[in-house]
Amino acid sequence: MSGNKILPSEDDRTIAEGILNGDTSSRSRFVDVYQPRLLKAAKAKILKDRLLRSMYSAEDLVQDFITEKIFAKESEMFGPVASGEKPLGSRVSGSFLNHCIDLNRRIRRSVRVGSQSVDEVDPASASGQIVETSSNYLEEIRSLMDSRLQAIRRSFVDSHRDKVRLKEILQLSERITLAEQIAKSFAYEDALPPSVDPAAMAAELMPWTAEDVGSPMEPPGRTLHEIWQHCANNLRAPPFRVDGQQIADVFEVYRNTYDKWVSRARMRVVDRQAYDKVATLFPHWPMRLREKSFTNLGNEIDT
Repeated sequence: MSGNKILPSEDDRTIAEGILNGDTSSRSRFVDVYQPRLLKAAKAKILKDRLLRSMYSAEDLVQDFITEKIFAKESEMFGPVASGEKPLGSRVSGSFLNHCIDLNRRIRRSVRVGSQSVDEVDPASASGQIVETSSNYLEEIRSLMDSRLQAIRRSFVDSHRDKVRLKEILQLSERITLAEQIAKSFAYEDALPPSVDPAAMAAELMPWTAEDVGSPMEPPGRTLHEIWQHCANNLRAPPFRVDGQQIADVFEVYRNTYDKWVSRARMRVVDRQAYDKVATLFPHWPMRLREKSFTNLGNEIDT
């Protein structure tokens, strides 16, 4: 070792060499060692970053990073470690920080308030009316939400074949996400300005058709409108969000079942729409969904 240069440990070099040689046990070893550390860092990061917190769980953030930045770029990540030039820990932590910054920028580009991102709005000075924040806000956000809805609807033109109404479930999930973003933008000290109703704003910016909301969902026999109204009540009081378990309870299913419905619906969109369009319209979706093979998704969705 020359000077104060930090070199990789033997264990890290072994992991790096194994991964570069295609050894699956080395990949598993990397996940076992570094995933807990990354999860701890992700939890700390989203506590400080409202935009990331509104779009990602710590688990999704870590999974996206490992998929997109580690195993998709093995030579870049592990090459300098295997050759003994750089330590693995500092490369992983530095890359993870850059990944979080990139995600934050991607979200800012996707959801903007005039010339500002939602995270730059001063909630203490907000009047409560979105239109007063910027003259361009409503049109920009409405245009984005309309594009999202159109992409979803085009992906479900044959949805009458679905046993579960995945299109409506995905529309519900997207509107809830939008309402949570609005609430986080205007909330100040666990309170919203009196005239701010994130649920009403989300419904205005992301309207559903009469066909979408009119038919009963099976389960639980309620219409989509009735389910939305139930969820909307949770968006008007701290913590201004709807937990996945709460939605699962409304549908009278296990949380895991509801999560699978949302995932299957998202995969349908990924399968039916262009990659760049999905990446632009839905930057808050887990990266692993967008990286799945387009050719294999159709069969998985319709089974």
